[in-house]
Amino acid sequence: MTVAKDIAKEIEGVLISIPYVIGNDIIKTDAKVVVIIFPVYMWGIPLIIERFIKNFEDINDKYVYAIATHGGMPGVAINILEKVIESCKGKLSAGFTVNMPGNYVPKYGSFPEEKQKELFDNWDKKVKIIAEYIKINKQGKKENNNMIVNLLFSNLIYNHSSKNIAKMDKNFWIDEKCNKCGICQKICPV
Repeated sequence: MTVAKDIAKEIEGVLISIPYVIGNDIIKTDAKVVVIIFPVYMWGIPLIIERFIKNFEDINDKYVYAIATHGGMPGVAINILEKVIESCKGKLSAGFTVNMPGNYVPKYGSFPEEKQKELFDNWDKKVKIIAEYIKINKQGKKENNNMIVNLLFSNLIYNHSSKNIAKMDKNFWIDEKCNKCGICQKICPV
């Protein structure tokens, strides 16, 4: 959410929540520029992002930018998104990746505060660069991992695992440490 708010502020844009509009059969906007911000899932894109793109009207008439946030490696998330957009007759103008504190705490816990500060400081610099791209409709940049990482991990893992993403939350549970605040339920789009 930080990335989306910061970009919207820099480009004087309007935030639209994907979960809020995903139920619409057709997603419309008069904006000429669309910025899609999403977290990387298994070195790819969340399935809700694919559904969003496929319901987007006139994506071929838009400058489309992508920002993928990741805690580890971004993998081929930008490439996958680009293929989905192209399958809907659109074009990805540019795609960026932003390393942020990871949120998959079962795997690696939370990042130390000094590491989090470093990542946020890096984001504060990068937001200006991305905003300049968007403001002048600059095209071309597509950030990803190197080809070997993409081939070995991203394509294999994402292609074989993405169909199971919807089932993965079945293993999520709470214990006595949960204070039942409901934040996880409110912010999870699925």
